[in-house]
Amino acid sequence: MKLFSMNKALSIILSVVFAFGMIPAKAQDDPAPLNKDQKKEVVAALTADYTPWKTMSMSGKLSSAMLPLSVTTKIYMEKDELVVISLSAIFVGEAARIEIDKEKAIIVNKMSNRYTTLEMVDIENMCPGGLSALQDLLLRRVFILNSGELSTRNMDKMELYEVGGNCLVAFPDQDLETAEFLYMYTLGMPDLTLDTFSVVDSEGEEVVEINYAGNKGGLTLDMGMQMRGKRMEATLKLNAPDRVAKPIERFVPGKKYEETSLRGVMSF
Repeated sequence: MKLFSMNKALSIILSVVFAFGMIPAKAQDDPAPLNKDQKKEVVAALTADYTPWKTMSMSGKLSSAMLPLSVTTKIYMEKDELVVISLSAIFVGEAARIEIDKEKAIIVNKMSNRYTTLEMVDIENMCPGGLSALQDLLLRRVFILNSGELSTRNMDKMELYEVGGNCLVAFPDQDLETAEFLYMYTLGMPDLTLDTFSVVDSEGEEVVEINYAGNKGGLTLDMGMQMRGKRMEATLKLNAPDRVAKPIERFVPGKKYEETSLRGVMSF
């Protein structure tokens, strides 16, 4: 069944941009696509600092209504292989962690001695592209499904639209005949930085969204996710990344840990 048409996709682009307040809602003009030379200039500027890396670590703070308090966050990543997110609280030590590799994710609640395992299909439902895409998003980088990080070499797989005078929408090639979800980015003008990442359903409702902002040399991610009928929101403030990364020891469940469901592991 055809779930999206190009006209429907363009209307969703506009609705997402309006929702994030990038342009006034009274603007009615369709997005104007950039030509090849304009697109190459934008992509070159946007990706100028997308330097290669092998390992990376970041630290910061995570806050959410789901958490009883703001927690210290440590992130360790190996390119295309591993993401470990460790959450610690004062007087408690490490309270929770998430480990994601190419096959699965393990979510651990150390306060209740519970953990759960998610298969890659569940991870990709929450984050298109899985592990590698998650790494790009944590680094404020644009990715294209099945093509990797955006560059002038794969920019033909993405259309760029100018909406108003201060916003560009990056809309990757997607199978409009079968897609249940669309993903896209908004880029701020004139500095050409990634401002938002969105995944929307066929009705234009946000399933995942991330708003980015600078944070004194670091990065702030305001995140929202609709999963299994429940809305979750969180803010992650990260310091500048460290390329001299010290690995975080992987989780090995001992006898005191009980394997449970995602709902069970989220209960404190």
